[in-house]
Amino acid sequence: MSVSTQDRAVPLAGQDHMIAAVNSAIGGRTILHTMAGSHSPFLSQPDERSKILIDICVQPLAEQPSGGEHAQ
Repeated sequence: MSVSTQDRAVPLAGQDHMIAAVNSAIGGRTILHTMAGSHSPFLSQPDERSKILIDICVQPLAEQPSGGEHAQ
């Protein structure tokens, strides 16, 4: 999951609420990525979003941060 710090459609408090709800529903396994972008990081920061997705795909599950943590 990601938080977009410059999102004007969903304020940070709303993003935090949705993340907490999903995290609770799936047993605390979310990995959070913070981006300084707008509501749609796929459009506002495609290079950074792509790097995050590629890093997730190539990193073995054993090495990924445990649930509920901020990824570096």
